[in-house]
Amino acid sequence: MTQKQSRPFMAPLSAGAVKIGGIIGQRMDQCIDQRLVHQDVEKLVKPFRIRNDGPDKFRGEFWGKWFTGLVMAYHYTPSDAIREKMSEAINEIIKTQTEDGCISTYDDATQHGHWDVWSRKYVLLGLVNYYQATKDEAVLPIAKAMVQHLMTQIGPGKINLGDTGHWAWEGLAPNSILEPLALLLQITGDELYQSATDWIVESWSHCSQYLPDGLRLIDAAIEGAAAKEIGNHKAYEQMSCFEGLCELYTATGEQSYVDAAINLAKRIREQELTIAGSGSNHETWCDGKQHQTEIWEQAHETCVTVTWMKLCFRLLKLTGNPMWADEMEQALFNALSASVTPDGSWWSYYSPLIGERVASHYQFEEIGLSCCVANGPRGLMLTSQWAIMQDQDGPIINLFCPGTAELTLDNGKQLRLEIETEYPYDGKIIIRLEGIDNELMDLRLRIPAWSSDTSIEVAGDVLNPKSGRYRSIKRVWNSGDEIVLNLDMRARVEQAPSGASQLAVQRGPLLLAIDNRITDETRQTLRLACDDQGFIEGEVVESPDPLIQFCLEVPCEYHRVHIIKEQHTLRMCDYASAGNTWSGDNLFRVWLPQPMFMESAFVANTWKLMYPDNETRPDIPSCRNDFE
Repeated sequence: MTQKQSRPFMAPLSAGAVKIGGIIGQRMDQCIDQRLVHQDVEKLVKPFRIRNDGPDKFRGEFWGKWFTGLVMAYHYTPSDAIREKMSEAINEIIKTQTEDGCISTYDDATQHGHWDVWSRKYVLLGLVNYYQATKDEAVLPIAKAMVQHLMTQIGPGKINLGDTGHWAWEGLAPNSILEPLALLLQITGDELYQSATDWIVESWSHCSQYLPDGLRLIDAAIEGAAAKEIGNHKAYEQMSCFEGLCELYTATGEQSYVDAAINLAKRIREQELTIAGSGSNHETWCDGKQHQTEIWEQAHETCVTVTWMKLCFRLLKLTGNPMWADEMEQALFNALSASVTPDGSWWSYYSPLIGERVASHYQFEEIGLSCCVANGPRGLMLTSQWAIMQDQDGPIINLFCPGTAELTLDNGKQLRLEIETEYPYDGKIIIRLEGIDNELMDLRLRIPAWSSDTSIEVAGDVLNPKSGRYRSIKRVWNSGDEIVLNLDMRARVEQAPSGASQLAVQRGPLLLAIDNRITDETRQTLRLACDDQGFIEGEVVESPDPLIQFCLEVPCEYHRVHIIKEQHTLRMCDYASAGNTWSGDNLFRVWLPQPMFMESAFVANTWKLMYPDNETRPDIPSCRNDFE
């Protein structure tokens, strides 16, 4: 296929250009200090030295997952400490490359089977991301040698990727190597990567040992199939393949690639996402939107949350549609933030909508991680790349956290944006511009789909933008100019998509929950009291617990007998704070039955559903003894 590189609609700012404050900035800083920079590199590299992985072993993925998160942290904060850690990790992984070019945790006899290609994909991603961050060309020959070796094992006339990988996922995981190959094609234009990516995409239409019609990822997505019916319903690996398609579209301009990715993402959004901004049960698609009020055994795998955000980020860049920023915001403040411990050092594997927060286990004792603990930081570090972006017309503000951004306009002038706000807890955002004078420029603000009543004040003018769109403000700007954005922070009551008699409450981008630390209501039958439009008059109150970021009291009715009603309030907190003592006696729930019987509102011991084979509940201290 002829290479015809496609220019993204939007681009991230340069490294170090965005500084994020507030709760998200705090979590990012903690995650960098307590998780990413603190990692023992030798533990992740050793499996590549001894090469003894076999069935159900995927120790090769951990280096790449952790390392790409570290590189993303470097984009946010290009510090000497992170640069030194990156250099150490790169030098050690390169030492494991054999003369034939292979970097693998499998020996020669078992290579390209089980999780080998999936793991090699993450090594390649690490090399590519390192090059993108540092422009160190020394890693490109390392990556090329890896691909050349891989193509002696798979490819035309050899083994089909769809015949490899873990049997349960029917060839899906190894095909996600498309992503680093497409990135290498963008960087180098090398025919090796062109032929490899062409072959992978073409092979999706061929019969495999698992699927008689092949994976059919592109065809099925364009036909509008449900996500759980496209290739295989393993959520994380499936989306990883479509991330690769997005990058291949950027490299080649082939419209069907991005069309397929958009269709898949729309089906996920319509059929699989829960109110927390993520999806999956047992790591697979499951018609989750309809079933989210049920007690899931293994809800919202953190790897699924992160990969959904990364796919949305690519679609935002390629389409300019603010819907994808809406989705990232929902996931960021809810599913993702709920999965990280308050000190940023550890993550959950699953994040339910009811029950308790449970720390992730070690998948391999010698590694000291799980896939989700390695992956979680990538979703968090991604924030700096989509919060504020730009195109040829000017800056685009997608996320309204407090902070600053510095960007170079197309004419070479330097613009500084300063954002002052208590968002997401308050809807007033003040944006100041510095460094320019008499500059005709188009500045765009994302107006969240949930903000029904929004106002923007600029130089005495009041604008009333539509929700779910970008509001363009094109004018002559000067240093000191301010934009005052007021978002609609009325609490909203959401009906269960299944039609079950359950309600959930949201305020701004925050999902709310009841938590037994603050919801000590003993009355038996409560009903939420919302108006005909679904809004509820909530009152922000001070949190009685330092671990809880936000509290809202919402009105409800207490039915003492069937004809006597008393007005009452129910205290709720943000879902990310709910259950965040990470202990078995701290319980919470999101979906509230109507009426709600408080004596049975909280469900205990959900950790046994998450880890049915465990004799004891995983806890944070035992999981992160490296940090004691």
